[in-house]
Amino acid sequence: MNLREIMKLTEDVAKELLRKRGLPVPQGTVATTASVAAIAAKGYGGAVAVKALIAAGRRGKAGLVRLAETEELASQAAADLLGIKAMGGKVERLYVERQVDIGRELYLSFAFADRTLRMVLSCQGGVDIEALHAASPEKILVVDIDAVRGLKPWDAIAHWSGAGLTGRPLAAVGRLTAQLYNAFVAS
Repeated sequence: MNLREIMKLTEDVAKELLRKRGLPVPQGTVATTASVAAIAAKGYGGAVAVKALIAAGRRGKAGLVRLAETEELASQAAADLLGIKAMGGKVERLYVERQVDIGRELYLSFAFADRTLRMVLSCQGGVDIEALHAASPEKILVVDIDAVRGLKPWDAIAHWSGAGLTGRPLAAVGRLTAQLYNAFVAS
């Protein structure tokens, strides 16, 4: 098994790793039946996202993430998703998560490239980072991180500022980025 295969985590596993490190993560429940999805939705107040748990990106674009405003709609979304074949696998598990209000989307990723730890960030956010890079590469900042020094909150703030983030969220996003980096290297 190569490193790329080892690092493919499903959303529930990734969020549990973050939760254990004290990072803010929306509440979610793994469901293997439509009735469990409905019960989870009821527990979260009705408005949920029902997501196929497969180790792949672009699930939203593939129709594998459904928003449901009620437990009945969550049950229907789960019934529609369970058992389908998609993105090289069969959907056998779902992640039912409380919907959150999204004020603004940012993009952040960490990856190893040529034995270098690299951070990619953009104030454009969203799921089309490759398309954004092709159309407007200047809107994406790629930063090599010194593995010995790590990523300090003030460094992350400076990088986000360089990417165009300003105002009130800058300090909080910088601190969160440093926490996410620490979670990444610890995992």
